[in-house]
Amino acid sequence: MASIPKLPGSVLLGRTHVQKVADKRKAELETFLRELLTLSREISEHDLLYTFFHPMLRDEADAPPPDATTFKDSALRPNVKVITGEVKMSIHYKQHALHIMIMHVKELSSETGDRPNPYVKLYLLPDPIKTSKRKTKTARATFHPTYNEMLEYRLPLQEVRLRTLQVTVWSAEMTGNEFLGALHLNLCDHNITSKEWIQWHKLSALHRIRS
Repeated sequence: MASIPKLPGSVLLGRTHVQKVADKRKAELETFLRELLTLSREISEHDLLYTFFHPMLRDEADAPPPDATTFKDSALRPNVKVITGEVKMSIHYKQHALHIMIMHVKELSSETGDRPNPYVKLYLLPDPIKTSKRKTKTARATFHPTYNEMLEYRLPLQEVRLRTLQVTVWSAEMTGNEFLGALHLNLCDHNITSKEWIQWHKLSALHRIRS
């Protein structure tokens, strides 16, 4: 097994050079992460490493709900980038649960043009305290990820029909999560009980959903 690089152990203190110290530690951390990502796949693609790039629960506690008009990440910054891409999903309500399979995403774009590390996140809106959050694993360095992951909500059908499914695609980056696109589906508008509904859906900017 490959050896894991270590962060420098020295601690630099002092109020007169705070910015200089912060810049130095930032450079050391970026070097450390770059070295991690060049190691063997058992390390560079480990779930723990990708989890490091995701916001922690306490970081998200003070964030606005997912249908708010502002986000800490790049979701609602106007005219930042052109949103492209589509998501293929299977949606079916059976056995007293809503089953959503995230199958494929294609033709994504990123602000830098580099291949993103995309993952898909779901909410059932309205959801002011974000209990409906579900997400896939993170794919690495691809514009066309395949997931085939089943995400489930155990809710009565009557409640499901009152909800809007919000699907967002993000890229897990060292500097934060980059917004790649979103879509919204009113579940009452589609037949999801008699058969599995499989379809490609185009991504667009993230808009406020009124509750």
